[in-house]
Amino acid sequence: MRWIYSSATALIGMILIGLAFLVSDPQTLCEGNMPAPQTPRPGYTAATFDVSRAHLPLPAARCTTTLPEFDSTATVTVVDWPAAMLIPLGIILIGVSLLALKSDRR
Repeated sequence: MRWIYSSATALIGMILIGLAFLVSDPQTLCEGNMPAPQTPRPGYTAATFDVSRAHLPLPAARCTTTLPEFDSTATVTVVDWPAAMLIPLGIILIGVSLLALKSDRR
């Protein structure tokens, strides 16, 4: 019976880890954190904004602002820390479930 609880706990831990990446939206993370490239002179071309997921083991977004007229680019990586806290919680749940499963075998 303990293996059922251990399996369910491990599944919940894996779901928490997956939710950490699904909950964080790169567009939402970048809204207040868009970098500002160097200040151009009056009459500049409008800036382009690029938002993508950062290639990190954490839920993060890569926010890039480009002024094509000046070849000026500014990039910032924003980590969603509240969602990132779900990852250690999921890992702890998986570890506890595996330890409980191991202790069941005698």
